[in-house]
Amino acid sequence: MAVKIRLARHGAKKRPYYRVVVADSRAPRDGRIIEEVGRYNPMTAPKTINLDLEKIADWQSKGAQLTDAVAALVKAANEGEKTETVVKKSKKQLAKEAEAAKLPLRPLRAPRSKSCLRLTLHSSRVRQCSQIASPISSNISLFRSSTTRIP
Repeated sequence: MAVKIRLARHGAKKRPYYRVVVADSRAPRDGRIIEEVGRYNPMTAPKTINLDLEKIADWQSKGAQLTDAVAALVKAANEGEKTETVVKKSKKQLAKEAEAAKLPLRPLRAPRSKSCLRLTLHSSRVRQCSQIASPISSNISLFRSSTTRIP
């Protein structure tokens, strides 16, 4: 009889919860087991890994084989998993951060007189007339609005 230490899936739809079990390799994934040796919950932050490493070592000495997933869990449990938590951001929040990082300069409406310039820096508006305009540093670019004459 070939014995494997593997994961058995439990929990609701899209909310997985795994038990680390010792089972016959021919048995179904969630079917008959010989012994439960641990639990794994990937839905918590950080992920919860509870393994009885003594029982796992005992079963390995009897010839049980670890699956790849369980081997990774045992390795993480032996090393002490890093407690680095990654916070997922919504698409709106990512878009806002990308927009804030760009600091876009964009033209405003057409000016009232053709001798005026308008400048937009992020969200603040500055109006400068060419008669009193002072030299502006080279890192700020100005957009000249198209002027139209109203008859």
